[in-house]
Amino acid sequence: MQATVPNSITAFELLYEKHAASMYGCICKIVTQKETANSILSKVFRDLYDERGTHNYQTENAVWFLKYAMRASFDFIKKSAQSEDLPAIVKQQLSAIRTAKYPQ
Repeated sequence: MQATVPNSITAFELLYEKHAASMYGCICKIVTQKETANSILSKVFRDLYDERGTHNYQTENAVWFLKYAMRASFDFIKKSAQSEDLPAIVKQQLSAIRTAKYPQ
């Protein structure tokens, strides 16, 4: 029964085990650099952990977690776009994102 306690570490670990791989895959499709994708995934789960009192993650479906990962990836790219020292790969990704249609 301990795994169903919303604020417990065990419940959060189960949440990570259930959603991390698909979230990472989603992030990698947006940000192709593995190190950057790992950083974004870590930040997403730190944010989710910090916000654990405001969400009932047990009632959220997989799509909600994927959207959360997508938004974090897009936020990273937007912040990177403000930098003058953008690597060419990020410029290409940003250009592709601007022309693509993504669900909200």
